[in-house]
Amino acid sequence: MSKFLEEFDVEEKPFSHLAEQYPNLVIKNTVLERLDTDQQILFCSNNVQIQYDKLCICTGARPKVST
Repeated sequence: MSKFLEEFDVEEKPFSHLAEQYPNLVIKNTVLERLDTDQQILFCSNNVQIQYDKLCICTGARPKVST
């Protein structure tokens, strides 16, 4: 636990919604080979290097919900 608690809502939306809102920030179906957190660079399998300031990686996973 930490000193601070933060609460936020997560809302599932299709990729197209985010791509329309931020066309220069979203990379779809890219294989990430390596992540250099010190230099803040993503190394992709297609030899593309992407410098980032803030990073959010979404894998498409869904939570396992018990009934």
